Amino acid sequence: MEAPQKPVKPKKKKQNEEQQIQKQIMDFLKLKGFYAFKNHQGFGSEPGVADIYAIKKGINFWIEVKKSKGGRQSEWQKYFQDTINYHEGHYILATCLDDVASVCRDMNL
Repeated sequence: MEAPQKPVKPKKKKQNEEQQIQKQIMDFLKLKGFYAFKNHQGFGSEPGVADIYAIKKGINFWIEVKKSKGGRQSEWQKYFQDTINYHEGHYILATCLDDVASVCRDMNL
């Protein structure tokens, strides 16, 4: 009788470019003292809602993350951006960490 063989652990899924950028942005925001969280789409979610919400000193940001090449907003995401802008909110379409960091620098946050 042969000894039982351990099952092979599944390989961890590689993070795609957008996930990597989201993680960099989340780490940066928390380091800078923002309260920030990722929005997850699901049943009952607002269509097109941005990937990340962050607030500090009463200033809030909605951050949509797209990969640097080929990343495009859906029509719902564009509608969400237009709605935030209409209400004089802050919306950032980020393809890299510096897109967020530069806004924070400009606003002294």
